[in-house]
Amino acid sequence: MCAPQDLELSSDGSRLYAAPLLTAFDVDKASGALTYTGFGGPSTDPRDGLRGDGSFALTNDGKTAYGVDYYFDTLYQAPPDDPNPYAQKAYQDGDYGIRGMHHPGSVTISPDGNFVYVPSGGNWVNSHPGTIAVFRRDPATGDLTFASRFVGASLDGRPVGSPPPSVKINDGASYTNDPNVTLTVDVPRSGLGLEISNDGGFDQSQQFQWAHNARYQWTLATTGLDRLPKTVYVRSLEGGPVYTDDIVLDQTAPVVVSAQIVAGSRSRSLATAAHRRYLRVIARDRLSGVGRIQITTNRHHPGSWRRYRKRHVYAVAGGTLYVRVRDRAKNRSRWHRVAG
Repeated sequence: MCAPQDLELSSDGSRLYAAPLLTAFDVDKASGALTYTGFGGPSTDPRDGLRGDGSFALTNDGKTAYGVDYYFDTLYQAPPDDPNPYAQKAYQDGDYGIRGMHHPGSVTISPDGNFVYVPSGGNWVNSHPGTIAVFRRDPATGDLTFASRFVGASLDGRPVGSPPPSVKINDGASYTNDPNVTLTVDVPRSGLGLEISNDGGFDQSQQFQWAHNARYQWTLATTGLDRLPKTVYVRSLEGGPVYTDDIVLDQTAPVVVSAQIVAGSRSRSLATAAHRRYLRVIARDRLSGVGRIQITTNRHHPGSWRRYRKRHVYAVAGGTLYVRVRDRAKNRSRWHRVAG
């Protein structure tokens, strides 16, 4: 017997079992003294002997014991009335549709003996939710059939109702023209810090201590196809889930293809101002797209940016006009002088 962690008495009180390895004792009912009768191991094969991290349960009729193994994600079944019990059956997470036994912690048998319940605790580091695997039990043989599982909420140490864990590049922006960005990392904190990388395998990653304001300066990868978003990967130094966000790095300025004075507009609001001129602008951007336009007679004081719209004409004043556009990554085109 090595480091006993759980005890079960037979229903008549004549036998005592200690786990792990289901060590068996006879009980003197008069004095309570124990007499060692045997155990089911040790063995190099975890399926030999009712092994596990110590927790097990005994049926009311004393014919079957069930024990869990935390490290092997397994539920074992053995006949405790044998002087040297052995593992009669093993039920492992992932086999035959069995789910919900990631690091099981204990086992419970229903009072009528028809069901067996195996809880697996959530992991604060990896945010695994707690689960309970439910097995239907055959009272005649003691054999189990996986029936269902219950999955609880994720355990991440955050207040109830908090937004889900996330990583945001530049506060969730879709585009940027600068590879130097700011990450806002709102994930469960554990251990000494976190690891950030531009590679999903965390090649050439950097380690950071947890920042009080949850913001970290980072440089995006500048290689690869321009049209593909740049992804940043974040995880705790303790391991666990990987959190990501992506952004399009657009460092190419848009182009004003043409800017022409046109005769008029079908728009009533424009047509009422007969003394005004009308300007049609065609601009292009191959990544983030054209978002804003400036039209001015003074390039040193150009005024505000307007929304750029295709197939739209702008009412403009007299004089020499200049036009430039800005894409959604805030790259600006060169000034384009309007002819006419």
